[in-house]
Amino acid sequence: MPTKNAKPVGNPPRRQRSGDKREALVAAAREVVARDGIAGASVRAVAAQAEVSVGTVLYHFEGGLEELQQLALERVMEQLYAGRLKILAGPGSVVAKLSAMVELGVPDEIDEDLASVYFTLPQLRENPLRAAAHRELVERQVSLYRSLIEIGVELGEFRAEEVEAAGGADDVARTVVALEDANDLYPLLGLEAGGGAARRRRVRRYLSLALGAQIAGQ
Repeated sequence: MPTKNAKPVGNPPRRQRSGDKREALVAAAREVVARDGIAGASVRAVAAQAEVSVGTVLYHFEGGLEELQQLALERVMEQLYAGRLKILAGPGSVVAKLSAMVELGVPDEIDEDLASVYFTLPQLRENPLRAAAHRELVERQVSLYRSLIEIGVELGEFRAEEVEAAGGADDVARTVVALEDANDLYPLLGLEAGGGAARRRRVRRYLSLALGAQIAGQ
């Protein structure tokens, strides 16, 4: 006779299995978008990438490809934000943290996850939800840079007069995020010049001028 606290055996709950399948489909959608772009993506392509039927994709995502693409982008954005938040909360000087933030934001290789974010840019005008997601990504990155710059000024690591001359912490933060995006797009457009180290050096040179402090590479 089963006891009161006995745990069920056999297959895991349907909700858990469904969640695992959704995760796999979101990952497949991210790979398709990164490889083929939005124009080349379809529910059928996602199904083929995940090695499931089209019906399976539509069963888990009633919104079809639009919903899958949106979830894939949100996942990438969360990963980018989490990585920088970890740097901000970790040990080290503000200068070192700022350098590490640039290292994360301008990688040597633009992987599929990051590429999937940039490949959706042409569709922002036609898709308000995707435009809102991109705006959120930019604002969250700006907020982390702004906070770090303000802390650096308070601690005396950055020169307040230089920051003000550059437009203030918010302007500097927005400019550095824009510079990161521009330098990430270079290799995707076939305009690579000098590799990741050169791209990071351009961003750090701006920061050094704007903050009145030497932001060196690691």
